[in-house]
Amino acid sequence: MSNEVAVYTAPQGVSLVDIRLDSKTYPRIKNLTMQQAVGRLQQVVAMAYAYTGRPADENRLRMVATALYNEILNENNRLRLVNISIEEIAHAVKSAILSSDGDVFINIAFLYRAICNYAAGEGAVAQKIANEQYDEAQ
Repeated sequence: MSNEVAVYTAPQGVSLVDIRLDSKTYPRIKNLTMQQAVGRLQQVVAMAYAYTGRPADENRLRMVATALYNEILNENNRLRLVNISIEEIAHAVKSAILSSDGDVFINIAFLYRAICNYAAGEGAVAQKIANEQYDEAQ
């Protein structure tokens, strides 16, 4: 068995609203064990490195994923990122890398900023629509 970390692959044809509505299929990071969350975040970090064309060793992936997990679950986080899914994190990171104008250096600050920007913008819109759809269904 290889020690390499798999690169995250996003679900095809699933909207961000659908992800927000289906917390069973797309669990929130707060509902995963630390081991599960860090393992899945490692895949997202590996994806980020793949998009930049830079290699990353398993130790670096684990270190960045663990630090990112701790930032997301920080109680002082005003955006309440504990309610975000890995799929949304992957979307935020990929979007930030693809929309950047220059060289991207993958580090905790870049990844965390991408997640915060998503949560405050696109994620907030997806959550609002999901809330409306949920209310209509009730």
